[in-house]
Amino acid sequence: MENLKLIFWIAVFIFAIYKIVSNLKKAFSKKKTSSIAKETILDDGTKRIEVAHNYTIQVPSYMVATRDLNDNAEIQYKNELRETYLIISREPVSEFIATQKEQGNYDLKYTSLENYKTIQHIAFIKTMEVIEEFTNQTNLDEASGSGSITIGFNARVEGIDDPLTYLMKFIEKEGHLYLILLWTLKAHFEEYKEEFERIQNSFKIIPLLQ
Repeated sequence: MENLKLIFWIAVFIFAIYKIVSNLKKAFSKKKTSSIAKETILDDGTKRIEVAHNYTIQVPSYMVATRDLNDNAEIQYKNELRETYLIISREPVSEFIATQKEQGNYDLKYTSLENYKTIQHIAFIKTMEVIEEFTNQTNLDEASGSGSITIGFNARVEGIDDPLTYLMKFIEKEGHLYLILLWTLKAHFEEYKEEFERIQNSFKIIPLLQ
């Protein structure tokens, strides 16, 4: 009987420690998000997100900040009821080139943006089955190599019954590479297509003097 009591109180103690650690993680995650991104409600009802004094982007008011979509994303927004999701990643061009050259992934025949698109895309679709690609648009400044590449595709993901539609926009600007990724169920994509494009097109770099 004494042994059973001891086991019970050990289990209670472990559970209490787990809850404390879990709450600390959540608190840290919220603090990290709030320190990186600042939200402003605009007159049209959208939210203007300013990220690390580096860029801004506008998202619909129905999307809320989260930290559970991607560990490497700088900001993440979602609406689980509408099944719409957004993540944005950013990294310095110089660091990307150095890392990928060291790993043997960088192709000198292509620009840093084209390499970024290829490497990110291959890594992203590794665990899914791509059904079809429906968008592939490139807008490059040949002199600087900066610009944007947009691709859209439908895919099946393990554990999800219905296919998903992804819209990925890769941008090189002011010494940084950005990935703006939005997705929803394929059955809902036409409903949100214009909204997704507006979100991606609202992306703006904050001038250094600002």
